[in-house]
Amino acid sequence: MASFVCKFELEDDPNHVLEGGPWYLESRPLIIKKWTPEVRLEQDRLQSIPIWIHLPELPFHYWSPNYLGKIGSIIGTPFYMDNATRISSWIDNARICVEINALIVCLEEVTVEVPRGNRESFIIIYESKPDPCVHYHTFGHYLKNVAKSLP
Repeated sequence: MASFVCKFELEDDPNHVLEGGPWYLESRPLIIKKWTPEVRLEQDRLQSIPIWIHLPELPFHYWSPNYLGKIGSIIGTPFYMDNATRISSWIDNARICVEINALIVCLEEVTVEVPRGNRESFIIIYESKPDPCVHYHTFGHYLKNVAKSLP
């Protein structure tokens, strides 16, 4: 697994790359994360990855950054919503990017508190969700592939 640091000339270009995915290289998902001072490039284990999720049954009036952030927090660490969701140009479903952890089972639906104290459940659809290695609890490493390569 390799890590790369990209530098952009235009201020909005990183947003286009981060929000425009998912991206693929030779049919494999390209994991793109925003750099922070906490990032350690020498670590080759991916214990968490950003992934796009769709919320097809989420009513339009819940599409606020605050409410989508609340939903994203149940699944993992919310990063951002895509441009179509942000400007409400495509109202079939909300789409947000959430960092998921390899140790946590991905939910198929999420139950959240809605106004007036009620609770509602909404289906979650993941874009290109990779399976984590159950032995090492990371993405991008699979024990079954290691066993195949051994003599």
